[in-house]
Amino acid sequence: MRSVTHNYFGMLFHRTYFLQLLVVMLGLLLLRPLTPTQPVFATDLPPIPHVEYVLHVSVDGLTASLLQDKLAADTAGTYSAFQRLIDEGAYTFNARSDYDTTVTLPNHISMLTARPLWQPFGVSEMHHHGFPHNSLPYERATLHNSGNPSAGYIASVFDVVHDNGMSTALYASKDRFSVFDVSYNATNGRGDSTGPDNGRDKIDFYRNLHDGTSSRPLHDALLADLKQHHINYSFIHYADPDAVGHIHGFGSDEWFAAVADVNSYLLDLMTLIETDATFKNNTILIVTSDHGGTDFKGHGDASMAVNYTVPLFVWGKGVAQNTELYALNPSFRQDPGEGRPRFDTNVVQPIRNGETGTLALALLDLPIIPWSFMTSAINVAPFGAPADDTLLNLFLPLVRGN
Repeated sequence: MRSVTHNYFGMLFHRTYFLQLLVVMLGLLLLRPLTPTQPVFATDLPPIPHVEYVLHVSVDGLTASLLQDKLAADTAGTYSAFQRLIDEGAYTFNARSDYDTTVTLPNHISMLTARPLWQPFGVSEMHHHGFPHNSLPYERATLHNSGNPSAGYIASVFDVVHDNGMSTALYASKDRFSVFDVSYNATNGRGDSTGPDNGRDKIDFYRNLHDGTSSRPLHDALLADLKQHHINYSFIHYADPDAVGHIHGFGSDEWFAAVADVNSYLLDLMTLIETDATFKNNTILIVTSDHGGTDFKGHGDASMAVNYTVPLFVWGKGVAQNTELYALNPSFRQDPGEGRPRFDTNVVQPIRNGETGTLALALLDLPIIPWSFMTSAINVAPFGAPADDTLLNLFLPLVRGN
């Protein structure tokens, strides 16, 4: 009888222990941040290629579907640089712009700050840029005094590269890009607290074409500066397709001629990377767009797939060749088809143009932008964020080494 009682209480103990353990496990699951995939540690990933030079190019108004269809029929090699970006690099024709806007300036701010335009659901108000304007800002306007009031100073790729002792440049072909020069000049740039003091002016080389249908003069100046100064990080904006698209229509013969002009610019950059002793085997080229466009309808409707779908190419040292970017990131990025996913933190994100600045920093082996949103997936919180303000991170540098 005693043994029976012992067995009974033993079974009861084991059952109670099992139930308690089950409750604890369920509690941990409920308390765990809602995320679609388990985090992957850096050692689980092939090493991302590190280089000393990144050319970060945005082709304004480069409609992904129009370019993809043209490349499929390009027997003459008119768009050979774009074809090389596919054959020799990692690419997608199905990246996304910002969820809320498909106009120029807010999307470029996202590229350079890794922040969306507006506050995503469930995320601290500190992590969006809040600058919706798409025209020439007034003289004293900066991202800091005219953007998200909760953010205070809105840091950029330029801050991180410059404060780590590397050189920076901005080449723009629209006058509205002057907001970057004003935001990060010697007056409005934040003091450098990283290592030696490199000053408040975050952009070492700045040129602005101030609008027009051809970026050739800007491109020629860029080539001369790169050859002479070998700038570590250059952000380059070619407006040709957008400028021509608004006059003759996106997808018109004139629009495709403008894309062919951009193709020639890219060929020049690729040739420089391959032949210059400093850049050779030490440079990566990133090419994307701010938005698409169709006919004479422009691109202002952020709910239209033709506007929010953009291409993204990465080419250079250590980059996987002829590989679709979604195939490289099956657990961390989800091809949205024709969908338009929000920035919600419990949604597996598509690849976005706004994360290309973070990618550039990862390639340069530099930290993420302070208080940014689109950050490396091996980080669980934005750089500089307090421990109790953990931001669920669904972003990952897109290119893994071979």
